[in-house]
Amino acid sequence: KTEGNIIMSSDDNFITFFIKEYKKLLSNARTNDSVNTEQLKDAFFYKQNDKIAYNKCDKKVIEMCEKIINNMVCNFSYSKDTALEAILYAFKHTIINLSTIIKREDNDDKKISK
Repeated sequence: KTEGNIIMSSDDNFITFFIKEYKKLLSNARTNDSVNTEQLKDAFFYKQNDKIAYNKCDKKVIEMCEKIINNMVCNFSYSKDTALEAILYAFKHTIINLSTIIKREDNDDKKISK
């Protein structure tokens, strides 16, 4: 019996690595108050499932969505489709929370001005 013991699989290792790398990637992302993190999250789902709804999103939301995808393409050599799939996977499995990861420019500006 393995009761009380934790068994790690290669899937667990992949998820752990993914969380670490994805948080590192997004930790450099910046936005301002005009980009709502819930709208940004929705935009990723729209991008895959509803192009019309995606194109109706706020311009700044679309720009941020594309920036995050392009960063994953550049940093990890993902295709754009694979980057989007990885992002959606992270949302579906509550691996990331954009509102806690993305730094707000207004907070950063306050730190700089002190």
